[in-house]
Amino acid sequence: MAKHTKITPYDEIKSAIELKAGNLTLMALVPPLIEAAYDEDETYPATPLSDSGTWPIPQEISVLQGDSQIFFRDGLSGVGHAPYLKGFTRGVAVVSLMVDAAGKSTLSRAVDAVSNNVAAGDAELPPVVPWLREELHAGAKQVLAETDTMNIRDLLAFNYGLFFALCIVVGPFPTPEQEDALVYVRAVIHYYSRFGVLPT
Repeated sequence: MAKHTKITPYDEIKSAIELKAGNLTLMALVPPLIEAAYDEDETYPATPLSDSGTWPIPQEISVLQGDSQIFFRDGLSGVGHAPYLKGFTRGVAVVSLMVDAAGKSTLSRAVDAVSNNVAAGDAELPPVVPWLREELHAGAKQVLAETDTMNIRDLLAFNYGLFFALCIVVGPFPTPEQEDALVYVRAVIHYYSRFGVLPT
């Protein structure tokens, strides 16, 4: 009797991307899970979050106001990861609304460090930390289930940018405040994937 191969959640994401996009190029925005061990006694860098009461509700997010615009980049070519830069940097911009000036500066340096080379198609987007990849996968599933084919690239890149930026505020053992940040980001990707648009 033929052996049945177990279909993993990652395989399901891969199939959904291939079905919607016609190829697997967008899998670059859904990196595989990495098994890693974390020490509960170790201190992981975490930028303090601002009061969650000050975070805009998803439908009222405007990343075109204030300091958020400093994160915006667009790909200069259609090569490599350049087409993902627009969605990616808007994801980072949303997380910048959740931190103070020092956190914004940290995120700005991270974007500056990679943006020129990524925009020219000479480099890939920076990796998402292992402990946030499961959350990234959940966001990607939301995008693939809700977003129309024309917009999945931008929304998957947006999802990637959200979880890339969250690494400065959420460690592998989230505090209650960091759990609030995860809940908020889940709500953000849920809202924007339904409409297939990026925050404006």
